[in-house]
Amino acid sequence: MGDDNTALVLAAIDAWERRDKEGLLACFSPDFEFILSGQIPDQPLEIHGHDEYSRFFDTWLASWETFEFATVRIAAVDDARVLVKTTQRGLARDGMRVDRMVWFVAEIADSLITRYRTFVDEASALEAIPRLPERQRNSLQCVPAQRCEPGAGYQRLNRQSSMPPQRMRGQGPVISG
Repeated sequence: MGDDNTALVLAAIDAWERRDKEGLLACFSPDFEFILSGQIPDQPLEIHGHDEYSRFFDTWLASWETFEFATVRIAAVDDARVLVKTTQRGLARDGMRVDRMVWFVAEIADSLITRYRTFVDEASALEAIPRLPERQRNSLQCVPAQRCEPGAGYQRLNRQSSMPPQRMRGQGPVISG
């Protein structure tokens, strides 16, 4: 089941990279919940269901000159949750630059993502996974995402970023290319 869930999350990420809103929404239950980290100013903290997410998707993409989202690592935590580490880089239309790591915890039921939460660091993401034994929490190792090569909908991570790092709202670390 963990492999199926990981494949579902990778399919959602691939749809996002292709800007395929319908393909992305097909990975989410109709009443799914998307909880954002609050790191980006003027963005909602919670989004509920396909209609709200559809509006968010359009608004989000329209607010960026460029935006890259790449999977760094992914791991099935258990039969219902997947942990994902990503990089996000972009230049907003208002001039704000983003260069950061973001962690996601996806909760899955009936082969659909029911809840998708974002975090600014691994410790926060792991804290949010209830009932994960401390020894497993300390030893959880993500394996590199298998589909992070060019041509699979993901950006290559070993290139230099053309944008200088800039700290965003919140506690998250800033990364540079």
